[in-house]
Amino acid sequence: MHKQQLVAAVREADYLERLADYIRHSAFGERWQLTAFTNPQALRQYLKSGYPVDLLVAQTAFTPQIEEAGVSCITGLFVPIGHTSGEREIAQFQPLPTLLQSFETLYASGAPGGRGSIRGTKKSAVVTVCSAVSGIGKTTLALRLAQAMGARGNSAFYLNLEQWNASASWLGREGREDALSRLLYTLQSEPEQAAGHLNELKCRHAGLKIDYIPPCPNPEERESMTAELAELLIRAIRESGYYDLLVIDTDGRFDPVTIRAMQASDTLLWMTEPYASSRIKTEMAWAHIKARWGEGAAELARRTKWIAVHPGGTNDEPYAETRVRIDHVLPPAEEGGHGAEPSASPGYRAAIEHILERQLLRARGR
Repeated sequence: MHKQQLVAAVREADYLERLADYIRHSAFGERWQLTAFTNPQALRQYLKSGYPVDLLVAQTAFTPQIEEAGVSCITGLFVPIGHTSGEREIAQFQPLPTLLQSFETLYASGAPGGRGSIRGTKKSAVVTVCSAVSGIGKTTLALRLAQAMGARGNSAFYLNLEQWNASASWLGREGREDALSRLLYTLQSEPEQAAGHLNELKCRHAGLKIDYIPPCPNPEERESMTAELAELLIRAIRESGYYDLLVIDTDGRFDPVTIRAMQASDTLLWMTEPYASSRIKTEMAWAHIKARWGEGAAELARRTKWIAVHPGGTNDEPYAETRVRIDHVLPPAEEGGHGAEPSASPGYRAAIEHILERQLLRARGR
Protein backbone atom coordinates (compact mmCIF):
# COMPACT_ATOMS: atom_id res chain seq x y z
CA MET A 1 0.00 0.00 0.00
CA HIS A 2 1.37 3.42 -0.98
CA LYS A 3 1.80 5.72 2.02
CA GLN A 4 1.51 9.49 2.15
CA GLN A 5 4.79 11.18 3.12
CA LEU A 6 4.69 13.33 6.27
CA VAL A 7 7.68 15.49 7.26
CA ALA A 8 7.77 16.99 10.78
CA ALA A 9 10.47 19.45 11.86
CA VAL A 10 10.86 20.58 15.49
CA ARG A 11 13.80 21.28 17.79
CA GLU A 12 12.77 18.73 20.46
CA ALA A 13 14.16 15.28 19.65
CA ASP A 14 12.19 13.59 22.44
CA TYR A 15 8.96 15.01 20.99
CA LEU A 16 9.71 13.46 17.61
CA GLU A 17 10.57 10.13 19.25
CA ARG A 18 7.20 10.02 21.02
CA LEU A 19 5.39 11.08 17.86
CA ALA A 20 7.13 8.45 15.73
CA ASP A 21 6.42 5.71 18.26
CA TYR A 22 2.74 6.61 18.46
CA ILE A 23 2.35 6.77 14.68
CA ARG A 24 4.07 3.42 14.31
CA HIS A 25 1.38 1.72 16.43
CA SER A 26 -1.67 3.62 15.18
CA ALA A 27 -4.01 3.39 12.19
CA PHE A 28 -2.46 6.69 11.03
CA GLY A 29 0.81 4.83 10.49
CA GLU A 30 -0.87 2.52 8.01
CA ARG A 31 -1.46 5.50 5.71
CA TRP A 32 1.44 7.83 6.50
CA GLN A 33 5.22 7.55 6.58
CA LEU A 34 6.93 9.97 8.97
CA THR A 35 10.32 11.58 8.31
CA ALA A 36 11.48 13.82 11.19
CA PHE A 37 14.10 16.56 11.52
CA THR A 38 15.56 18.59 14.37
CA ASN A 39 18.23 20.32 12.28
CA PRO A 40 17.15 23.05 9.83
CA GLN A 41 20.01 22.44 7.42
CA ALA A 42 19.29 18.72 7.28
CA LEU A 43 15.69 19.54 6.46
CA ARG A 44 16.77 21.96 3.71
CA GLN A 45 19.03 19.33 2.14
CA TYR A 46 16.26 16.71 2.28
CA LEU A 47 13.73 19.00 0.62
CA LYS A 48 16.16 20.13 -2.08
CA SER A 49 17.02 16.52 -2.87
CA GLY A 50 13.55 16.05 -4.33
CA TYR A 51 12.22 13.35 -2.01
CA PRO A 52 8.40 13.11 -2.19
CA VAL A 53 6.59 15.09 0.51
CA ASP A 54 2.80 15.27 0.82
CA LEU A 55 2.52 17.19 4.10
CA LEU A 56 5.17 19.25 5.88
CA VAL A 57 4.59 20.59 9.41
CA ALA A 58 7.37 22.56 11.10
CA GLN A 59 8.19 25.14 13.75
CA THR A 60 8.84 28.73 12.66
CA ALA A 61 12.58 28.21 13.18
CA PHE A 62 12.59 26.04 10.05
CA THR A 63 10.76 28.55 7.83
CA PRO A 64 13.85 30.01 6.06
CA GLN A 65 15.08 26.56 5.01
CA ILE A 66 11.63 25.57 3.76
CA GLU A 67 11.32 28.77 1.71
CA GLU A 68 14.82 28.31 0.32
CA ALA A 69 14.02 24.76 -0.79
CA GLY A 70 10.93 26.01 -2.65
CA VAL A 71 8.77 22.98 -1.90
CA SER A 72 5.26 22.75 -3.37
CA CYS A 73 3.70 20.37 -0.84
CA ILE A 74 1.01 21.24 1.70
CA THR A 75 2.60 22.94 4.69
CA GLY A 76 1.50 23.59 8.26
CA LEU A 77 2.97 25.50 11.16
CA PHE A 78 3.49 24.19 14.70
CA VAL A 79 2.49 26.84 17.26
CA PRO A 80 2.06 26.87 21.07
CA ILE A 81 -1.30 25.88 22.56
CA GLY A 82 -3.69 28.81 22.52
CA HIS A 83 -1.93 30.59 19.66
CA THR A 84 -3.65 28.91 16.72
CA SER A 85 -5.46 31.41 14.53
CA GLY A 86 -4.83 30.38 10.93
CA GLU A 87 -6.14 27.39 8.99
CA ARG A 88 -2.64 25.92 8.67
CA GLU A 89 -1.58 26.41 12.30
CA ILE A 90 -1.50 23.35 14.54
CA ALA A 91 -0.95 23.28 18.29
CA GLN A 92 2.23 21.26 18.75
CA PHE A 93 1.57 19.98 22.25
CA GLN A 94 -1.86 18.34 22.34
CA PRO A 95 -3.13 14.77 22.71
CA LEU A 96 -1.51 12.70 19.98
CA PRO A 97 -4.79 11.29 18.58
CA THR A 98 -6.04 14.88 18.16
CA LEU A 99 -2.74 15.94 16.64
CA LEU A 100 -2.91 13.21 14.00
CA GLN A 101 -6.48 14.19 13.20
CA SER A 102 -5.21 17.75 12.68
CA PHE A 103 -2.64 16.44 10.18
CA GLU A 104 -5.37 14.58 8.27
CA THR A 105 -7.63 17.64 8.29
CA LEU A 106 -4.86 19.94 7.07
CA TYR A 107 -4.01 17.58 4.24
CA ALA A 108 -7.66 17.11 3.27
CA SER A 109 -8.39 20.85 3.24
CA GLY A 110 -5.31 21.82 1.27
CA ALA A 111 -4.90 19.06 -1.27
CA PRO A 112 -5.57 20.02 -4.88
CA GLY A 113 -8.22 18.22 -6.87
CA GLY A 114 -9.65 16.52 -3.83
CA ARG A 115 -6.40 14.66 -3.30
CA GLY A 116 -6.80 15.15 0.41
CA SER A 117 -9.63 12.65 0.66
CA ILE A 118 -7.14 9.94 1.49
CA ARG A 119 -8.41 6.44 0.95
CA GLY A 120 -6.82 3.21 1.91
CA THR A 121 -6.97 -0.07 0.08
CA LYS A 122 -8.40 -2.34 2.77
CA LYS A 123 -11.63 -4.25 2.33
CA SER A 124 -13.52 -3.96 5.58
CA ALA A 125 -15.57 -6.80 7.01
CA VAL A 126 -18.73 -5.56 8.75
CA VAL A 127 -20.11 -7.29 11.85
CA THR A 128 -23.23 -6.17 13.71
CA VAL A 129 -23.85 -7.17 17.32
CA CYS A 130 -27.55 -7.41 18.19
CA SER A 131 -30.00 -8.90 20.67
CA ALA A 132 -33.59 -8.56 21.77
CA VAL A 133 -32.42 -8.60 25.41
CA SER A 134 -31.19 -5.42 27.07
CA GLY A 135 -28.16 -5.49 29.35
CA ILE A 136 -26.87 -8.71 27.82
CA GLY A 137 -23.42 -7.29 26.99
CA LYS A 138 -23.67 -6.13 23.36
CA THR A 139 -21.38 -3.15 23.89
CA THR A 140 -18.82 -5.26 25.75
CA LEU A 141 -18.78 -7.82 22.95
CA ALA A 142 -18.58 -5.20 20.20
CA LEU A 143 -15.75 -3.28 21.84
CA ARG A 144 -13.82 -6.42 22.76
CA LEU A 145 -14.06 -7.65 19.17
CA ALA A 146 -12.72 -4.35 17.86
CA GLN A 147 -10.01 -4.34 20.54
CA ALA A 148 -8.91 -7.87 19.66
CA MET A 149 -8.61 -6.81 16.02
CA GLY A 150 -6.44 -3.85 16.98
CA ALA A 151 -4.28 -6.05 19.21
CA ARG A 152 -3.50 -8.18 16.17
CA GLY A 153 -2.00 -5.17 14.45
CA ASN A 154 -5.04 -4.65 12.24
CA SER A 155 -7.40 -1.69 12.15
CA ALA A 156 -10.92 -1.61 13.54
CA PHE A 157 -13.74 0.92 13.74
CA TYR A 158 -16.45 0.83 16.42
CA LEU A 159 -19.79 2.38 15.42
CA ASN A 160 -22.47 2.74 18.08
CA LEU A 161 -26.02 3.12 16.70
CA GLU A 162 -27.84 2.87 20.03
CA GLN A 163 -30.21 5.64 20.98
CA TRP A 164 -28.95 5.46 24.56
CA ASN A 165 -25.24 5.37 23.79
CA ALA A 166 -23.29 4.71 26.98
CA SER A 167 -20.01 3.80 25.29
CA ALA A 168 -18.42 6.89 26.88
CA SER A 169 -17.93 4.73 29.99
CA TRP A 170 -15.33 2.86 27.92
CA LEU A 171 -14.19 5.50 25.45
CA GLY A 172 -14.30 8.70 27.49
CA ARG A 173 -15.51 12.09 26.32
CA GLU A 174 -12.82 13.06 23.82
CA GLY A 175 -13.74 14.57 20.48
CA ARG A 176 -16.54 16.81 19.31
CA GLU A 177 -19.98 16.24 20.73
CA ASP A 178 -21.45 17.22 17.36
CA ALA A 179 -19.21 14.86 15.39
CA LEU A 180 -22.03 12.52 14.36
CA SER A 181 -24.38 15.31 13.29
CA ARG A 182 -21.61 17.01 11.29
CA LEU A 183 -20.69 13.77 9.56
CA LEU A 184 -24.32 12.98 8.74
CA TYR A 185 -24.75 16.49 7.32
CA THR A 186 -21.70 15.99 5.09
CA LEU A 187 -23.06 12.67 3.86
CA GLN A 188 -26.20 14.47 2.71
CA SER A 189 -24.76 17.70 1.37
CA GLU A 190 -21.21 16.86 0.22
CA PRO A 191 -20.87 13.07 0.03
CA GLU A 192 -17.61 13.38 -1.90
CA GLN A 193 -16.07 15.01 1.21
CA ALA A 194 -17.20 12.24 3.58
CA ALA A 195 -13.80 10.52 3.74
CA GLY A 196 -12.03 13.73 4.68
CA HIS A 197 -14.59 14.62 7.34
CA LEU A 198 -14.47 11.11 8.74
CA ASN A 199 -10.73 11.60 9.29
CA GLU A 200 -11.39 14.93 10.93
CA LEU A 201 -14.19 13.85 13.26
CA LYS A 202 -13.26 10.33 14.33
CA CYS A 203 -11.38 9.65 17.55
CA ARG A 204 -8.68 7.14 18.41
CA HIS A 205 -8.67 5.16 21.66
CA ALA A 206 -5.02 4.41 22.36
CA GLY A 207 -5.76 1.67 24.90
CA LEU A 208 -8.26 -0.26 22.81
CA LYS A 209 -6.45 0.61 19.54
CA ILE A 210 -9.70 1.40 17.74
CA ASP A 211 -11.25 4.37 15.94
CA TYR A 212 -14.78 5.56 16.69
CA ILE A 213 -17.25 8.42 16.39
CA PRO A 214 -17.53 10.26 19.74
CA PRO A 215 -20.77 9.49 21.61
CA CYS A 216 -23.46 12.11 21.07
CA PRO A 217 -25.01 13.38 24.34
CA ASN A 218 -28.31 14.08 22.60
CA PRO A 219 -30.32 10.86 22.03
CA GLU A 220 -32.56 12.73 19.58
CA GLU A 221 -29.66 12.64 17.11
CA ARG A 222 -30.09 8.90 16.83
CA GLU A 223 -33.88 9.20 16.89
CA SER A 224 -33.82 11.45 13.82
CA MET A 225 -31.43 9.22 11.84
CA THR A 226 -32.98 7.53 8.82
CA ALA A 227 -32.17 4.12 7.39
CA GLU A 228 -30.73 5.81 4.30
CA LEU A 229 -28.36 7.93 6.39
CA ALA A 230 -27.30 4.90 8.39
CA GLU A 231 -26.45 3.11 5.17
CA LEU A 232 -24.42 6.07 3.90
CA LEU A 233 -22.54 6.26 7.20
CA ILE A 234 -21.68 2.56 7.17
CA ARG A 235 -20.65 2.76 3.52
CA ALA A 236 -18.40 5.78 4.16
CA ILE A 237 -16.53 3.93 6.90
CA ARG A 238 -16.35 0.67 4.99
CA GLU A 239 -15.27 2.24 1.71
CA SER A 240 -12.68 4.52 3.31
CA GLY A 241 -10.28 1.62 2.90
CA TYR A 242 -8.75 2.22 6.33
CA TYR A 243 -10.23 -0.66 8.29
CA ASP A 244 -10.03 -4.42 8.41
CA LEU A 245 -13.14 -4.61 10.57
CA LEU A 246 -16.16 -2.42 11.27
CA VAL A 247 -18.14 -3.46 14.36
CA ILE A 248 -21.65 -2.01 14.73
CA ASP A 249 -23.32 -1.87 18.15
CA THR A 250 -27.13 -1.72 18.05
CA ASP A 251 -30.01 -1.52 20.50
CA GLY A 252 -32.96 -3.91 20.75
CA ARG A 253 -35.62 -1.83 19.00
CA PHE A 254 -35.02 -3.25 15.52
CA ASP A 255 -36.17 -0.05 13.89
CA PRO A 256 -35.30 0.77 10.24
CA VAL A 257 -31.82 2.02 11.20
CA THR A 258 -30.94 -1.19 13.04
CA ILE A 259 -32.34 -3.34 10.25
CA ARG A 260 -30.39 -1.38 7.63
CA ALA A 261 -27.21 -1.92 9.65
CA MET A 262 -27.96 -5.64 9.80
CA GLN A 263 -28.57 -5.71 6.04
CA ALA A 264 -25.26 -3.93 5.41
CA SER A 265 -23.31 -6.46 7.47
CA ASP A 266 -21.46 -9.57 6.45
CA THR A 267 -22.21 -11.27 9.76
CA LEU A 268 -24.77 -10.76 12.54
CA LEU A 269 -23.79 -11.81 16.05
CA TRP A 270 -27.06 -12.39 17.92
CA MET A 271 -26.71 -12.71 21.69
CA THR A 272 -29.12 -14.78 23.76
CA GLU A 273 -29.45 -16.17 27.30
CA PRO A 274 -30.68 -19.50 28.73
CA TYR A 275 -33.88 -18.03 30.12
CA ALA A 276 -37.47 -18.25 28.97
CA SER A 277 -37.74 -14.45 28.86
CA SER A 278 -34.76 -14.24 26.49
CA ARG A 279 -36.19 -16.93 24.21
CA ILE A 280 -39.59 -15.21 24.09
CA LYS A 281 -38.09 -11.80 23.32
CA THR A 282 -35.91 -13.31 20.61
CA GLU A 283 -38.90 -15.02 18.99
CA MET A 284 -40.92 -11.80 19.12
CA ALA A 285 -38.04 -9.82 17.57
CA TRP A 286 -37.69 -12.24 14.66
CA ALA A 287 -41.47 -12.28 14.14
CA HIS A 288 -41.31 -8.46 13.91
CA ILE A 289 -38.41 -8.62 11.46
CA LYS A 290 -40.19 -11.13 9.26
CA ALA A 291 -43.42 -9.11 9.31
CA ARG A 292 -41.65 -5.87 8.36
CA TRP A 293 -39.02 -7.13 5.92
CA GLY A 294 -40.54 -10.28 4.48
CA GLU A 295 -38.18 -12.33 2.35
CA GLY A 296 -35.22 -10.22 3.44
CA ALA A 297 -35.51 -11.74 6.90
CA ALA A 298 -34.41 -15.12 5.55
CA GLU A 299 -31.16 -13.59 4.28
CA LEU A 300 -30.58 -11.95 7.67
CA ALA A 301 -31.15 -15.29 9.37
CA ARG A 302 -28.62 -16.91 7.05
CA ARG A 303 -25.95 -14.41 8.10
CA THR A 304 -26.73 -14.77 11.82
CA LYS A 305 -24.39 -16.48 14.23
CA TRP A 306 -25.82 -17.24 17.65
CA ILE A 307 -23.81 -16.17 20.69
CA ALA A 308 -24.80 -17.88 23.93
CA VAL A 309 -24.19 -15.82 27.06
CA HIS A 310 -23.69 -18.54 29.63
CA PRO A 311 -23.75 -17.59 33.31
CA GLY A 312 -21.78 -20.59 34.49
CA GLY A 313 -19.82 -22.86 32.19
CA THR A 314 -20.07 -24.03 28.61
CA ASN A 315 -22.86 -26.60 28.78
CA ASP A 316 -25.24 -26.07 25.85
CA GLU A 317 -28.17 -27.87 27.46
CA PRO A 318 -29.90 -24.71 28.80
CA TYR A 319 -30.24 -23.55 25.18
CA ALA A 320 -32.11 -26.60 23.97
CA GLU A 321 -35.37 -24.63 23.92
CA THR A 322 -34.06 -21.83 21.73
CA ARG A 323 -34.45 -23.96 18.58
CA VAL A 324 -31.30 -22.42 17.10
CA ARG A 325 -27.79 -23.79 16.76
CA ILE A 326 -25.42 -22.09 19.17
CA ASP A 327 -22.26 -21.07 17.34
CA HIS A 328 -20.27 -19.58 20.21
CA VAL A 329 -20.52 -19.53 24.00
CA LEU A 330 -19.41 -16.52 26.02
CA PRO A 331 -18.34 -17.12 29.63
CA PRO A 332 -18.58 -14.28 32.19
CA ALA A 333 -16.97 -11.22 30.66
CA GLU A 334 -15.07 -9.43 33.39
CA GLU A 335 -12.80 -10.06 36.31
CA GLY A 336 -11.89 -7.70 39.08
CA GLY A 337 -15.17 -5.78 39.29
CA HIS A 338 -16.36 -2.90 37.16
CA GLY A 339 -14.59 0.14 35.76
CA ALA A 340 -14.01 2.34 32.76
CA GLU A 341 -12.04 -0.41 31.05
CA PRO A 342 -12.46 -3.63 33.07
CA SER A 343 -10.20 -6.57 32.41
CA ALA A 344 -11.73 -9.36 30.37
CA SER A 345 -11.59 -12.81 31.91
CA PRO A 346 -9.24 -15.29 30.20
CA GLY A 347 -12.17 -17.41 29.04
CA TYR A 348 -13.93 -14.40 27.58
CA ARG A 349 -10.78 -13.30 25.73
CA ALA A 350 -10.39 -16.77 24.28
CA ALA A 351 -14.02 -16.76 23.13
CA ILE A 352 -13.55 -13.35 21.50
CA GLU A 353 -10.53 -14.59 19.58
CA HIS A 354 -12.48 -17.63 18.42
CA ILE A 355 -15.40 -15.50 17.23
CA LEU A 356 -13.10 -13.04 15.51
CA GLU A 357 -11.13 -15.72 13.73
CA ARG A 358 -14.11 -17.69 12.47
CA GLN A 359 -16.43 -14.82 11.58
CA LEU A 360 -13.83 -12.54 10.03
CA LEU A 361 -12.56 -15.34 7.84
CA ARG A 362 -16.13 -16.26 6.95
CA ALA A 363 -17.05 -12.64 6.15
CA ARG A 364 -14.09 -12.43 3.77
CA GLY A 365 -14.94 -15.73 2.10
CA ARG A 366 -11.76 -17.53 3.21
